[in-house]
Amino acid sequence: MNKKTKYSKDNKVSILSLEDFLKNSSYLTSASNIEDYTSKYWTPTTKPEEFVLYYKITSEMFICIYYAESFGSFSKKYLESIEVAYRDGKTEYELFDKQIAHLEEEARKHKYSKLIPKEIELTKKAKGMIPKFELPKNDIKIKPFDSYLIDTGLKTETTRFSKKYVVLDVETNGLRRASDDLLTISIYDPFSGIAYNRFLPLDLQPLILTSYINGITEDQITDCAHLTQDEIDWLIKKFDLKNTVILSYSGGDGKFDSEFVINYCKRNKLKGFESLEYQNIKSCFPAAPFGCEGELSKDNLCRIFKIEGVKEIHSGLNDCILEWKLFEKVAEKPLFFIDNALYCYNQEYIIPVSYLIKHPELEEHAGLNIPVYLGLPKLVYTYNFPETVLHKVKKFPTNITGVAIEHLINSMLKVHKQNNTNFLANNKQKLEFLGVLGNKTESIPVMTNSDGTFTSVNEKNAKIIDEVNSVNKTIMKEITPVIDFINNSIFKNDYVMSQELVFGENNKILALCDLSSENAVLEIKTFNVLIYKARYGACISPKVSMQLYYESNGRKPYVLQMVFDKHFDFNIGQNVLDGLRIDIYEVKIQKIDKSTYYEYVLCNADRVLLELLKFFPEASLSLIERITGKRKKEISKQIKILVANKYVENIGTSRKANWIVSNKYSLIYDENKNVYLYDPNKYDRHLRGSTMIKEYSSIKSASKELNLPEGFIAIACETEERYHTQYLFSYEKNKKNYR
Repeated sequence: MNKKTKYSKDNKVSILSLEDFLKNSSYLTSASNIEDYTSKYWTPTTKPEEFVLYYKITSEMFICIYYAESFGSFSKKYLESIEVAYRDGKTEYELFDKQIAHLEEEARKHKYSKLIPKEIELTKKAKGMIPKFELPKNDIKIKPFDSYLIDTGLKTETTRFSKKYVVLDVETNGLRRASDDLLTISIYDPFSGIAYNRFLPLDLQPLILTSYINGITEDQITDCAHLTQDEIDWLIKKFDLKNTVILSYSGGDGKFDSEFVINYCKRNKLKGFESLEYQNIKSCFPAAPFGCEGELSKDNLCRIFKIEGVKEIHSGLNDCILEWKLFEKVAEKPLFFIDNALYCYNQEYIIPVSYLIKHPELEEHAGLNIPVYLGLPKLVYTYNFPETVLHKVKKFPTNITGVAIEHLINSMLKVHKQNNTNFLANNKQKLEFLGVLGNKTESIPVMTNSDGTFTSVNEKNAKIIDEVNSVNKTIMKEITPVIDFINNSIFKNDYVMSQELVFGENNKILALCDLSSENAVLEIKTFNVLIYKARYGACISPKVSMQLYYESNGRKPYVLQMVFDKHFDFNIGQNVLDGLRIDIYEVKIQKIDKSTYYEYVLCNADRVLLELLKFFPEASLSLIERITGKRKKEISKQIKILVANKYVENIGTSRKANWIVSNKYSLIYDENKNVYLYDPNKYDRHLRGSTMIKEYSSIKSASKELNLPEGFIAIACETEERYHTQYLFSYEKNKKNYR
């Protein structure tokens, strides 16, 4: 392969001249300096770190690898670039000699310099580390197909599966399914014990980047050949893949292993694997709970189920066997999480409605068919905290805020707490406990006091509990009117209970009420419970409505929401509270058919995009990116969703756009609602974060005053506090900013 075209299928890899490479790397002096932690030599055991330059010198080339870090909801290390310079056995030595001679001349000019002699020493050291030049060997060994077969001697004794399965596992040179090399492919037939295990050569990158994970080195793949169409056909026939379900344990969308193989086949013009049936073993498990993200790995689950054979260094064949053993353990088992503990559901277990909301798989396990419960709100009370106390109040990053506010209200109302401990413990014992995942969150044990405060059980949490108590005391002084309203208008001075136990769905579901009396129930939330649906308008979210439905049991349901209006101040590096209010809604609950409720409803961002595409059908992804502040990847994903729901009939590309918005879309807004004009230049990628310039009484008046051309964008903005506000945007007035 021509040096200029080799590795060109990976946009992370670039080919440099020897001179440019050595200049860019300062002749490898930083990597040769043990005191410099920003540059290192790459070894087979290197586990790459972000923001470090790694250098590797082979008999054929110089290589530089650099990893960066993305900053989002979760920081993530990713491959930024690989630079390659091909050696010829002569030029590289001449360049080093020339550099050493230049440094020695500088040393003579600057006799008292301590840095130049050090640089000469490091340059000579780097030159001495260059291995002997050798041309790449082309003696690829073509082996018989069946030479890759292994009799593992491990046959399944399971007979309950009606379908035939094989297990697929791959080892790769990264996580990019279309742009990273496939290093091994392994297929295991658990019914015969026969496995196919095959190494593959590098094609997209010049070195193996994942040896620290899979133990594979360049020596193992040096003389390997690529798969051929004949070998693919033989594999499909040997393992009867056309009539077999191919299992793999894949994260993300569950297609990692299969898509890696399919993309490899596409690059090498091979056919067969794209039309087979695949199943993800991970789909047998519920989603990992909050705080356990990334813990639902195959190795962790094997440890939970006491499956032996987990190794620190992964190999395709060993992983295939582990994955099958895991599948045998969990296939068709009704699993779910309580916090970070994994359980197997039992029909005698009564499901708390809060678990049903967090773990929708429980509905199927219990054989229930629960509709969507939609709450139509009627605002009956609002209390705004005075600005003078806002600096003393804060929302804590964990659920301790909700626990604290609920305890404070209970204390002020002097409620009667119901003791359900024994019943709940006995109910939980009906489940089969399987094991526990690691959790990144830490619980804070506290003791409750009658005055609405907490006492910390552990000394290490004393500081945050003191802070919570301080906030609670501030809130307590302000919310006497709220407590009076709850007591007089909701519970009518009746006997008020906390944690009352209520049963529903033929005793298959239970609910614990925050507050309840003979005639009313009140749920307390420290987040905004309102959502906006085009079909129904403003409503209480189905999750909260579902709780209220089971808690109320024929009584009047109410919900209290505590809304923290805050923004992040970059100057001080923390959230600033702009406002705090308590809203109480009386809720009328409707049962809604799932198919009707969950039909795709355009969100605010969808409307903005559709208006842009309608107004500018020739707009490229780059232009949309500049206007909206979103990345092309996000825009492309959003458009795919709109296409799937038939809002956009024809997709354009970033180079040649031809957008067609279907007649299904029509802009929904109320002419009489107020309009808020925002500054697009201060747009923070989420409409509500823009800076407001002016308020207008209606869209019509705004259009007239601003003299906007036909086709301006006026979008219903579903913000947390004002779900009916409007977002006004004029491309004509700002187009100079986007060219």
